[in-house]
Amino acid sequence: MARPLRAPTNRSGSMKRPSMSAVYGLALNPDGTLLAAAGPGKGIIFDTASGNAVIKIPGATGHAYDVDFAPDSKSVVICFHGGHVRQYDVQSGDEIASYTGHAGVPQGVRKVKFSPDGQQLASVAEDSTLRIWDTQSTDEVQRFKARADVNTVAWGPGESHITFATDVGLHTVEIASRRGKTLDTGAIADVQVVNNQILAAWDEAIRFLTPDLEITRTLEQSAVSRMRAYEGYLFAASWSGADAGVHRWDLSDGTRQRLPLPAPVGDGPHAVWALAIDAARGVLYAGCNPMKGSSNIVAWDCASLDLLDL
Repeated sequence: MARPLRAPTNRSGSMKRPSMSAVYGLALNPDGTLLAAAGPGKGIIFDTASGNAVIKIPGATGHAYDVDFAPDSKSVVICFHGGHVRQYDVQSGDEIASYTGHAGVPQGVRKVKFSPDGQQLASVAEDSTLRIWDTQSTDEVQRFKARADVNTVAWGPGESHITFATDVGLHTVEIASRRGKTLDTGAIADVQVVNNQILAAWDEAIRFLTPDLEITRTLEQSAVSRMRAYEGYLFAASWSGADAGVHRWDLSDGTRQRLPLPAPVGDGPHAVWALAIDAARGVLYAGCNPMKGSSNIVAWDCASLDLLDL
């Protein structure tokens, strides 16, 4: 198993802050003390209080596309180019498990997500599958085959269902019976389940849906790559066009504000591809790729929208 590279230190002995040419995935541990970032060639875990890098995990199998913390904060799962899904100890950085069902997928696994109890892991990939794994044995326990590449996944609505989105539509499935519903309406980049509602990001808008996939509300924002909900607000990042950047929607009145950035972001690979929220402290993190003269990981106060120092 690959050994981690400890983050380099400067002459004073303090840890340098993480540096990545792009950020594809972000995740906070449950108490908000650690932030994990996935990007080209590596994953980095750093301390949110000091901003110092703690562990650097080399991407021996290529780019790291997404990352998620286990609910007990003891480990992270990172998915890589080539279809590899690997789990690492947070304290040592050692690889402790590998989930191999997607191996050989050219563009890799796009999203990984632990179940709320940490007993299962969901992964989706460009092999048009959603796979569910037992985290104790690392065995694949369920596989759902879609008609197109699967982009994202979220547990819910409720404890018995899982929701995933593809290049052609949205699916919600009762895991035990494998029965579900499908809404074929085009490519969806991100999906979240909040208070038994499904939030899905199409190319032209964000839509709110019931568990039966009935659309109840639409927010007009194009090219949304990631969404995160927080106390009556929805933060949404767009990767292209006039909406490129990060926006905060007030869900009570449907108004939105664009968040300030320390430097301009562009389209495509130069856009915002990752978001994470520390709900306890009211801090939003974004992975911005790249911003000349500035860190690629940016933070804001969720209430004031002020930029924060990392």
